[in-house]
Amino acid sequence: MRKILASTIILTLLFLISCNTSPTANIQGVYEIDKPSLKTQLETEMGNSGKLGSGIVNAILNNAIMEFHIKGDSISGIFGLIGEQIVYNTQIEERNGKLIVRVKNSEAVITPTQDGFLFSPPHIDVSFRFNKTDRQALSANAQKAINLQNSGRKRTKELNKVDADDRVQ
Repeated sequence: MRKILASTIILTLLFLISCNTSPTANIQGVYEIDKPSLKTQLETEMGNSGKLGSGIVNAILNNAIMEFHIKGDSISGIFGLIGEQIVYNTQIEERNGKLIVRVKNSEAVITPTQDGFLFSPPHIDVSFRFNKTDRQALSANAQKAINLQNSGRKRTKELNKVDADDRVQ
């Protein structure tokens, strides 16, 4: 009787522990954009544009900086494509079975896959494939882009403050 009771308690505890697992537990690590997949997406969008289209696709790929670091239930990184760069440093929430990342006044969605995840940025009907890397931190290029983006924001805030102070005087 004691063995049955002990087994039941152990199974119950294991069940409770498994239910408590974080929804982000399986996607911890550093991820980067799957450039071959992105190239295929861009070429499909460009259609049959010949050498000019191919050149544009290659330029976009060379300048794309898209990396994320997921640690715990937080995500940090950069999504930079065609001159638009968004820096992420926020929490990942689970809502209705989806992993949600708040960005400004919108939300992006992360869908885990076998070797990474699909990232659906706000206001775009396309998902981007990210693959897990062996790195423990974002690349130097990604970190440099994030630092440049953050310093640009800081300068803009300072200029806006100076402008507001000038209007008050």
